[in-house]
Amino acid sequence: MTSRLMLKTDVVFKHEDAAASCRQPAFTITHFDTILAGSCSLFLFTAALKTHSAAQEKNNFSLTFYTQLSNVPSSIVVMSTPAIKRFKTHIKDCAILLGDCGPIFACGKSLGHATKLKAQFVSFKPADEEPWLGFLIRIPLGQEQVANEAAGFGVCHAHRRQDESVLATEQYTIQIRFPPSSFQQRYEEAPEKLVGQFPDAKDLSYLTISFNDTKPIVMGYGRPFANVQDPQIESWVNGNQPVINGCTLLDALQLQQYHVVLPINVADAQKKFDPNQALPPFSFPYGSQSWNVTALKADIAANPGHKFTPTYMHPDNHSLLVAMTQPLVQDVMWLDDAVSKIYTTKMPGYFVSAPEPNQFYVIVTYPDKFMSKFKVPWRRLIKNTPAFNLHLYNSKNSTDPRADWDCQIMSKPAEIDELSNHEIQGPDLVLLNWLSVEFDAGLLEAERKVKTISGFHVDAQPSYLASTDLPLDPETGAIAGDLTAEQYNVLEELCDRMSLHREVMRGAGFFDWMTAKTPRVPAWAAAKSPVKKATAKAPVTEASNDLAQVVEDIGNIELMPKGSSLRPLPTVNFLDIEDKAYVACIPEESLPEDCVRFRGYLSNRPLGLGIITTGAGFGKTTVDAAATLAMQAKLGRILCSGPTDEAIDNFAAHLARRDEAMIDKYNKTKAEMAAITSLLKDPKCGDDAVTPSSWKLPSRWKLNLSCAFWVLLMLRSPAAGRELLSDDHPFLHALQKRIDARDDLSSLRQFATGAITWEEYKATVKSYDLFFEDVRTLVGPIVENAEILCVTPADSENCKPFLNWKLNHARGVAIDGAARLSHGDLCCVWGNTLLPCFLFGDPRQLPPSAANVTDKAPIRTQYLNRFSNYNKVSAVRALIASGLPVYRTEKEGNGRISDDGI
Repeated sequence: MTSRLMLKTDVVFKHEDAAASCRQPAFTITHFDTILAGSCSLFLFTAALKTHSAAQEKNNFSLTFYTQLSNVPSSIVVMSTPAIKRFKTHIKDCAILLGDCGPIFACGKSLGHATKLKAQFVSFKPADEEPWLGFLIRIPLGQEQVANEAAGFGVCHAHRRQDESVLATEQYTIQIRFPPSSFQQRYEEAPEKLVGQFPDAKDLSYLTISFNDTKPIVMGYGRPFANVQDPQIESWVNGNQPVINGCTLLDALQLQQYHVVLPINVADAQKKFDPNQALPPFSFPYGSQSWNVTALKADIAANPGHKFTPTYMHPDNHSLLVAMTQPLVQDVMWLDDAVSKIYTTKMPGYFVSAPEPNQFYVIVTYPDKFMSKFKVPWRRLIKNTPAFNLHLYNSKNSTDPRADWDCQIMSKPAEIDELSNHEIQGPDLVLLNWLSVEFDAGLLEAERKVKTISGFHVDAQPSYLASTDLPLDPETGAIAGDLTAEQYNVLEELCDRMSLHREVMRGAGFFDWMTAKTPRVPAWAAAKSPVKKATAKAPVTEASNDLAQVVEDIGNIELMPKGSSLRPLPTVNFLDIEDKAYVACIPEESLPEDCVRFRGYLSNRPLGLGIITTGAGFGKTTVDAAATLAMQAKLGRILCSGPTDEAIDNFAAHLARRDEAMIDKYNKTKAEMAAITSLLKDPKCGDDAVTPSSWKLPSRWKLNLSCAFWVLLMLRSPAAGRELLSDDHPFLHALQKRIDARDDLSSLRQFATGAITWEEYKATVKSYDLFFEDVRTLVGPIVENAEILCVTPADSENCKPFLNWKLNHARGVAIDGAARLSHGDLCCVWGNTLLPCFLFGDPRQLPPSAANVTDKAPIRTQYLNRFSNYNKVSAVRALIASGLPVYRTEKEGNGRISDDGI
């Protein structure tokens, strides 16, 4: 089997200044030291002058942060904060009967009647979730899920509210929520003929619950289930076989009337489970979650309060979108307000020449009053912003900067020789220059994430369309024109997958999707039907708090008759590959004792989704690579990603080692061009082929992970370190033949092999640009034909070549370091069409950014980010908590969830 062509990227984008015409020098910031001098705080910057020596003129400057916005409301305002109210949740074992005094369908263990299905009656009253009254049906997964795990099903987890942990559980829990104000309850003493069936219970009460025209709301149903030790239970859950008296589990979830026995007297039952004492419906007090800075800031300002407790099960799409969007925007909007205010503050600056040409050290004075006022945002900005802009002004009263430099804060100024004769004392602060600083508040990054999260609106366009063969508009990439009947069927299936993907992200099970008779098709898609369906409803807007009632009510949805049949979840067998010898090798990448269960996990992935977790030293890296390569062999081209550049580097290296693959790191074109030039001149320079930045920061560029390596290999340069092998990708052999046949590349081939010198080669080309153009003609096809592309989430969206590759070629997604991945980054890489996906990570890794967990606004009762606790919940943690089965390479101790929680 030939090896795969893979690409790895670590692109650095050049900052484009909107006012480039007035931009002259440039400056950078990394770390900072504070030097106390009386009542002032002094900060030492180092500056690089890009053009002329304007620093030696009489300039005044000011420090501004990158995203300066005007005419938008502040997200921090003085408002009263309502006190948080807490109410007690009641949970009681119960018995659910089929009919009045009928047979027992499910029973809690404390009632003493043995049934495989357990039941509890619940009055759930959380502070930050929808309160509800209803049942819990608990179904055993097997003792500690040992048999399930050994068979390759994986391990299911659940969220424990007591300590916000996510642990393995022995119970598969389904919630039956009664629709508010749409049911009646009647309590009475339990009839004598029932009392004898519950010998361990006292003070039995008998409850009858009747519904009006509505049905119970079912959550948690439809998630993948297994109980290898009990095939009968598996047939009830997975096969919808009758449990008792012809009644299936699906039937029991949607009865018109429930008859219940409770081990509690009537008076106490009426008091604890009184629907009239239920809390009002809960909904996040935020409107549209689309990217609109003005609207988002106004929403934040209008809704101060306590920190929200994260929920892992969202009852509707609005709740999901708010929970994914608000943690991001509330983390940066207040910071942007501070950035705008800091920008207007001009301070004197003192310049000292640095060793490098056109670089200077700059000492800036900030009064204690300023530092006290901006202490919280300053701390965040200095920590998170590796570089910012320094604006220079002719006078303190100037409004337009004379120049705009890049700068970075220097640590340990006492160790800088150039400052030894420039002690920071009072006389040194009589200056001729003024400055202000401009930091990056993070709005551009937040905008990228929010826009990808918006793909989970019910009326959103699909993210991955290239694989559908639908006609696309060449300008917009959207579906073009009217469709044929066959094409419309494809679109319906795509919309159906999008609906299913939303349910995956909500973490509330798949009852609605599995019982839907026809796919959910939004109005924009229904309008493309060849018959122009007149029943298509108007597009749904999500600007009101009433969205919960209409969020899924779009298009031509129709529910199948209750209790009839179910649509099974789609599954993918990643080992269903023609090359059986290769298939046999994949499970062997796991530990020897895990081969059987690893094969089982790869061969049956519901939803096409796999989650693999472990700690260090348990073979995760080989398992991760094996799963990714199996996905590639099954589906085709795979997009690989991770939360950081380091994660991407490691992932690419693991793939390279496991498959002896051709993994390229496709950097910014100029860096690759410079590397190729350096290596052609001196094949021995290797990883040092990329010149470090002017700040002497080490380059991340590596030859064996670069696109330059493949170009050198095609040109037969000794700098590649090897020749093209027979089992290298066929595309590379074809490309090398095309290069050999091109007369216009003859001089370049001679130069690459050392037949002529650099000077001799230069004499054969008219300009340096022509040399780069020749190389670009080789780089482009290599990128376009990559079978695995490793790229950060930001680069997959911001860099056009990678975005095009993602949208046009990706047939699956693999993400390493997923325990540190935010929801926004997951949405950016995974899209909204439920592409097959593998997520890898150590659950004990540090979570995503959790800034502002304790930071408060000047009004001490108001948090800067009410959703800061959500920022501590990674996307993969939320998916694990939803009960999706997980493959553990390390068999962790089973701290399990007790069966009295929700």
